[in-house]
Amino acid sequence: MRLLLMCGLVTMGVFLYGCADSSGTGGAGGAADSGGADASGGATAAVSTANAHLAVALSNAAQANITAFACGVTSITLGKENGVVVSVLPAATTVDFAALTELGELVSTADLPPGRYTKMTIGLDFGAAGSVVTLSNGASTTATGTSHVTLQDAQGNALTSLSVAVSFPATAPLDVSPGTSPRLGLAFDLGQSATVDLTGNIVKVSPTFVATVDQSEDVDATVRGTVQAVDTTHRIVTLELHGFGGPARGTIAVTVDDQTVLTGDDVDHDGTVAFADLAAEPLGSAVVASVTFDGTSFTATALEFGAAAAAPAQDAVEGTVTAISGSVYTLDGVLRKAGQDRPSFAQKLTAKIDATTKIAKAGGSATPGDIGIGQQLSAVGKLDATAQSLDCTATSTGSASLELTQVAGTVVSSGNAALVVNVVRLGRLPVSQLSLGGVDPTKYTVSAPSLASTDFTTGPVVVSGYVTPGGAANFQAVAIQTAPDRPIRLGPGDGPPPGAGPVTPQGFPVDRGGRRWRGPRPF
Repeated sequence: MRLLLMCGLVTMGVFLYGCADSSGTGGAGGAADSGGADASGGATAAVSTANAHLAVALSNAAQANITAFACGVTSITLGKENGVVVSVLPAATTVDFAALTELGELVSTADLPPGRYTKMTIGLDFGAAGSVVTLSNGASTTATGTSHVTLQDAQGNALTSLSVAVSFPATAPLDVSPGTSPRLGLAFDLGQSATVDLTGNIVKVSPTFVATVDQSEDVDATVRGTVQAVDTTHRIVTLELHGFGGPARGTIAVTVDDQTVLTGDDVDHDGTVAFADLAAEPLGSAVVASVTFDGTSFTATALEFGAAAAAPAQDAVEGTVTAISGSVYTLDGVLRKAGQDRPSFAQKLTAKIDATTKIAKAGGSATPGDIGIGQQLSAVGKLDATAQSLDCTATSTGSASLELTQVAGTVVSSGNAALVVNVVRLGRLPVSQLSLGGVDPTKYTVSAPSLASTDFTTGPVVVSGYVTPGGAANFQAVAIQTAPDRPIRLGPGDGPPPGAGPVTPQGFPVDRGGRRWRGPRPF
């Protein structure tokens, strides 16, 4: 079931109305603890032994002029027709929606009493720690002077917080049955929600959410957490959800099957990375996974553990490589300091990576020479006193991991087991913000050994894979898609044609029974 939540907009099909209150009160209101009354006067739900187990995922539909849109999500509540209100976000979190264009982030799980739900509230806090909005021209809400970005509501008032109240139409309530495992997906559509004035650096926000309640469809999301239990017989790992730092927000059981791509430490030193190595990791160790939900359970398509996952006790950064000078790599991304609950978004800092750094890549290891401009990279180590440089060498017990990177653009030509792409976005950044060292972004070559010349002609494309510095091609493809579920907008109002489907070239692990193979990072 797909539902459109917005303020003051009517569309064809099933829709919900959600009107935002930007009075500065913060939060969505209505969240309540068991046994009390909520802010709207309704009774609260007691925990039932026959509840549904709801998973909540956040995502975004891109806005071409916004490169970071991080804000606090203070509450998500569902209300029954009898006035009972249930909170489905156990703890507030900070999310960079602009980083969730291609893959949603599973932020919480919660027990949901069965019954009919007729309303929902979502609280957004733009003053929360770590909140930042940056634009394609480099301006930011954290900058000063002419580079400062001003946030406003639809009426032009200063924006600090929003409470989006949604009423389900009588013809489309949310009916929840006991013992089920629904997934509530909330996509913050920046393309419709935000109007950007690049001249005055003003962003007007009128929230539009697309809600999807999945009980039978295959959907994908990123999961970040720590290992709580491992079932070696059924190959199931139970994770406590933490996001990129922060308090626990529920648990999730993830199945690891024979098609799961594992990246981590070869604990038993048998020359391969397998489930046995994951099972040998200590409880509490970090895991980042890309999971597919089939309506009843979660299965990992890719999973990182050990050195490949940022341990909660270490300083960590993940983002796009924007410059390389010797062993110093400049990244634009997310910083999580050890011991801090909330990450810092839209950060620019350097990471020292040398021959002593343990570098992981799906299916094996990598070297510093495998890291190129535009590559998505996660790194763990020790920050210096200025918090601007991360030492990822063996001296600081550092490590790094090459993440699946996405190239978005249009196909110029194809043939000879390769694509030529006119790139508009590499990693999570507009290509205009990257210096590719002589590589022409309008003729970016993508190696795809199993690709036939008839598989593509021209048109929008998103390629997942790895940057190949110094190679015959600029990029090595792992998966190719002509119409992702949440398409990257190639320009204002531009995107893949409606109804376009995925392309599955022979030999590429693009499709797993209708499910795309994608890496664990959302960038």
